[in-house]
Amino acid sequence: MSKEELAVDLYQRNFNCSQAVFVPFVPPQLLAEKDALKLATAFGGGTCGCGTGTCGAAQGALLAISLRHGMVDPANTDDKANTYARGRALLEKFSAEMGGRTCEEILGINVSSQAYKDDPQRAQTLRAERCVKAVATAARIADELI
Repeated sequence: MSKEELAVDLYQRNFNCSQAVFVPFVPPQLLAEKDALKLATAFGGGTCGCGTGTCGAAQGALLAISLRHGMVDPANTDDKANTYARGRALLEKFSAEMGGRTCEEILGINVSSQAYKDDPQRAQTLRAERCVKAVATAARIADELI
């Protein structure tokens, strides 16, 4: 299975968007899956389910890029610059394909709003269509950039 397919599978198993995108990129010898799932949890739903932050799928992809390319030596600013450049490229491509980078822009509604909570059928439809597309898109772009 590709990383994109693994991400969609995780999302459809009810992990949040950030977890679904991040976990397929984590080498098991580096970080246990349960720890990767824990690490990415707070980034789902536009950061902690607020809906106004960057989409969790994009944040999971940023975590994956950082895990692979991030800076560990404060004297090595090239690693930081490289990670930032890849992250910006991810956000630009993701935003172009998804019509925005926040959950609210992508879904047309804030996931923390009462209107969203009061309409579970709409929420389920948006998750099945837009959120699955966001997860697949973020995983595919991350795979290209890593």
